Amino acid sequence: MHKISKEAFENASLYLSNSSDSYTTGFTPVRISVNGTDYETGYQKLKNAVRKVLGEPKPLRIVFTKDTMQIFDVKNKVIKTEAIPEFSYMQIGLIRTIGMLAGLPQYYYGLAIIIEVKSKQYYFLNAKYKVFDELKQLMKENNVNFEDPFVLTKMPEDLEKKYKYFETQFNTLAPAAGYPQQLNTVSGNKSKLWI
Repeated sequence: MHKISKEAFENASLYLSNSSDSYTTGFTPVRISVNGTDYETGYQKLKNAVRKVLGEPKPLRIVFTKDTMQIFDVKNKVIKTEAIPEFSYMQIGLIRTIGMLAGLPQYYYGLAIIIEVKSKQYYFLNAKYKVFDELKQLMKENNVNFEDPFVLTKMPEDLEKKYKYFETQFNTLAPAAGYPQQLNTVSGNKSKLWI
């Protein structure tokens, strides 16, 4: 199991970055598509309205086909293409952030997706848990080493059971995997958003 650099967590940006290559230095929220199926959570019209009010672009889009990964910028232009068989490994772990629900603090969990290609790492965040199975299968089909430090293979389908499973797995496995207890969600005086 590969240890993820401390800097990748420290440079995580739940608030969207103006830098188009932020995904190479820290975890960055992305929209993911695998073989034509999109994996983005929530209400797109509401998210787009919030982004517009905040003056923020949509997250980058990562498209996986049967043997390639393409990264699209906010203008939907391909900025990077990688051949999946050239991946050294893919690791999917859990990150935890804290937010508010009905005025009370609440933990939120998302997928931390790490890909190494030719000694270069990509760090993606996505909150759509179903992408886990799709990416795991895609890596298997391309003979790419797949790492699951939080044993997400066994996560339940039921949302309440899934949350309890995440809480147990996270508290037990995060220290051993080198993941922080939670990502910082404030940068300066500006709250970071995972939208």
